[in-house]
Amino acid sequence: METLRGGDDRSFYVHPSNKTKQASNLEVERDLIAQGLYPSYQAEQWDLSQESPWQYPKRPEKLVFLLKGRDTPLAKLIRCLESLRQQQDQDFGIILIDDASVPGHSWLLNHYLKSLKPRTTLVRRRVRQGYIPNFLLASDLCIYPDTLIAVLDQDDALMNRHVVSALKQARSDGADLINGLMYRPNKPMHLYYADYVNPRSKGGGNTWTHLRAYTKELFDRVPTDEYRIDGEWISDVSDYATMLPMAEIARKPIQLTDRYFLWHERETYSADRKQAQGQLIQYLLNRHPGHSRAD
Repeated sequence: METLRGGDDRSFYVHPSNKTKQASNLEVERDLIAQGLYPSYQAEQWDLSQESPWQYPKRPEKLVFLLKGRDTPLAKLIRCLESLRQQQDQDFGIILIDDASVPGHSWLLNHYLKSLKPRTTLVRRRVRQGYIPNFLLASDLCIYPDTLIAVLDQDDALMNRHVVSALKQARSDGADLINGLMYRPNKPMHLYYADYVNPRSKGGGNTWTHLRAYTKELFDRVPTDEYRIDGEWISDVSDYATMLPMAEIARKPIQLTDRYFLWHERETYSADRKQAQGQLIQYLLNRHPGHSRAD
């Protein structure tokens, strides 16, 4: 049968009552329903059901790539995803977090995932949350403490077909924090070597460099207050903000330097943003290591 609400029998909607509006997380529920992901008990139910919390699919893989971005240029996003498809070892998961891009961009993300979709958890924010909340969400979405989370920004790309294999081998050798040698097209002759001994005294010791990977267990050992300044989430330089405290407590941090692992290319920042970043980085470098840590 056809109705005035639409003639396609694949279409459906769920009605949140006034009562459930107050108790539910409509942002998550809207996104999941739009992706066709809903708990079995919701099927054939007119009103929004809350028999149990609505949740994004959790990742069971031992290696998970975290792709964060907002309004990433389409060509760069496609390049990023293609670099994952070209990996020789395809045994990995993906968490793709879109931090409130314009609707026309976020709506098409499922389309661009294509063959990667079955092993991807897609999160589409309606309101921008910022870097740190997205890191925290990604950790929560990984099931196992020993899962290795590799940060791959949507405007970057893996540079060889063996990145997954190399990360897995390093993890098998006991590494809990990993940097992979990166290539910056605007600084083609510069090699970024990480130094994990007292990195705050060495300008960060290049621990911030991409590719960055760490175990969920290591990330979760850092108290969330480490990611706050005056009670507010650190708003920028998330690479410094996350990697510095993890590098200081990692049991076996290593850098892979036998080849380039990641093409790191970003937009040109304004002078004002560069100045603000510089001040924030200096604040983090001057902060006492583990100022809020309780291992």
